[in-house]
Amino acid sequence: MCYYLNMDEIEILIQEINDRIKRLGQLAGEDDTKKVKAYAMMLRAFRAKNRLTQDDLAKKLEVNKMTIIRWEGMKSMPSQPYLKLFREMGIITE
Repeated sequence: MCYYLNMDEIEILIQEINDRIKRLGQLAGEDDTKKVKAYAMMLRAFRAKNRLTQDDLAKKLEVNKMTIIRWEGMKSMPSQPYLKLFREMGIITE
């Protein structure tokens, strides 16, 4: 079953995620697992807001679709160059 979020719900979700990321960044020595989860949530929210598939986002970022799957599946965290690109694209705000 698919559930589609309306734009207001997506905006609220993005704001909540950005707030969580800011709080995570302030916690010294916090486990990276929380950051991985937060980045995964932000990527999914960005895709939903922009109505992109994982394949669309992979092409936009010039990475393999499996990379997007790993990031969103919390199997790995984007490297610093990608985090910088995410900030520039508005995917994350820190």
